[in-house]
Amino acid sequence: MTRKEARRLLRACKKRAQQLWEMALLSLYTGMRAGEIFNLTWGDIDLKEGLIHIRDPKSGENRVSYITEPVGRMLRSKGPGDPGELVFKSSKGGRIKAISNTFDKVVEELGLNKGVVDPRDKVVFHTLRHTFCSWLAMGGTPLHVVKELAGHKTMAMTERYSHLLPDVKRRAVEGLCREGEGNGDRTLVPLHTRRGI
Repeated sequence: MTRKEARRLLRACKKRAQQLWEMALLSLYTGMRAGEIFNLTWGDIDLKEGLIHIRDPKSGENRVSYITEPVGRMLRSKGPGDPGELVFKSSKGGRIKAISNTFDKVVEELGLNKGVVDPRDKVVFHTLRHTFCSWLAMGGTPLHVVKELAGHKTMAMTERYSHLLPDVKRRAVEGLCREGEGNGDRTLVPLHTRRGI
């Protein structure tokens, strides 16, 4: 999603259901899967250090997520609770099993799936996680860092975002030339002037 679409979606979720908005915000700014959000306890959250410890995720490897300012504000307004207490609970006080169908209704009201035929392109809750990874890639974040933050099991899963990377290779090479300007000992020698090349 674009940033404008994401803002519209979050605003609409907040109007309909506070907890749905909180979970959507968390997924968008941490890349957490729905199941990881459902399992989150207050003991996993370190507001002082700005960290969320994601334990027993789908990939099988625990990871850390970083608390951004909007996520921090949301978590502070909710808690903290006891370390073993779930951050997000069902209406009966237990573990949530699935995202509320209110999310789908909000998406429909906003027309985010209007004209979308391929189910893979439809906006669903998991789209928030994909948006997190996409925004990181578009911002020039190295793919291995995206992999770690998303908790992908293999690099192949992360490489689907490689087409979103800005022209990092070109900028890297151009950066070499800029480093040499005005500094005699760093000036690059054009390849065609070197002997044997």
